[in-house]
Amino acid sequence: MPDRRYYFEHREQQLAASRAWKQANPDRARAHNRESARRAALRKKAIQRRRERGRAWYAEHRDQERARARRFRQEHPDKVREYQARFRERHPERAAEQGRRASQKWRDGKADTVRANQRAAAEARRGDDPDAFRRWYQTNLEQQRERGREASRRRSRLKKLGLPPRKIQRVYANERRVNERAGDEFFGRQRSAADVARLRAEVMSSFRWPTAAQLARQRAVLQARQRVMSQDELRIAGQRLQDRLRAAKASDLARTLFPEEVANVARTRSSRLRREVEMDSIARQNRGAEPYDVDKELQRRIHQEAGERAIAIAKRSVKEEHVKRLVSASFPPVPRRRSAPVNAAPQQPRRSTPTGERGDVER
Repeated sequence: MPDRRYYFEHREQQLAASRAWKQANPDRARAHNRESARRAALRKKAIQRRRERGRAWYAEHRDQERARARRFRQEHPDKVREYQARFRERHPERAAEQGRRASQKWRDGKADTVRANQRAAAEARRGDDPDAFRRWYQTNLEQQRERGREASRRRSRLKKLGLPPRKIQRVYANERRVNERAGDEFFGRQRSAADVARLRAEVMSSFRWPTAAQLARQRAVLQARQRVMSQDELRIAGQRLQDRLRAAKASDLARTLFPEEVANVARTRSSRLRREVEMDSIARQNRGAEPYDVDKELQRRIHQEAGERAIAIAKRSVKEEHVKRLVSASFPPVPRRRSAPVNAAPQQPRRSTPTGERGDVER
């Protein structure tokens, strides 16, 4: 391998010579660029195939590799500590994040033990200082009273509206994290064309079509209006009724498609929306306003864009179905022409006669 020190010591001269050669040989420079891009693509594909083979092999020999790694850590603890210290020195943020994830995973795996230790510690603190909670409550007295009044107002509103009381299902933090991971994995996975077709079929089957009584009532209303309304007014009323039905159908379809669109937007647009939120937050600070809570504003924008997409898809689907129905009603299927018998004699083509001859015959 050639020594690269000369290149780094004479970098400007090398770059100038390369630019001069490219200007003098543009065709060869373009050919070299294409060849370099082709080789880079081949290297990328080879690396990807090698990684896939490595993952597949590791999946088949997972226990064997874990035992080997465990044996190496036991036999060479000094090397392991040296590797870990070097990694923490080179990548402090990644090391801290990995440490947090490992600690959280350990706590989630031993949730019952952790909660028991926390209850024992809390009981010990209460035994050491029985009046701690009373002092805290007196310090936050107004806040706690306002919280109680708000809860009472909410119960009164629900009761006045005839709604059931608010039901809160409490779960532990580790269970909530497990549920969130399962939800992200379910809604964020790539779906095939067959899965998308099956979901659309389920959506259309779950659509609440008007019942026979509702259709009969609507027909009776139209017939009553027909007796007192003109043809134009009747046409407008019928069109409005169809628009309301299509809008209700589109609303139900959009509500069903919304979770899938939230997952799609979060997967494809999350990083860009986060950058936009951060820039908007900086702009608000420059104007003297309060900055955004980036995570909450990001979720709000993801839900907003997902809602717009779901509504657009639902309206387009309902419109396409309406157009197909109109086309089918306006252009009924044309009956097929009957084919001639097999043994029928072919017709002789008519010969055109010159103009003069046809005139003589007519005369």
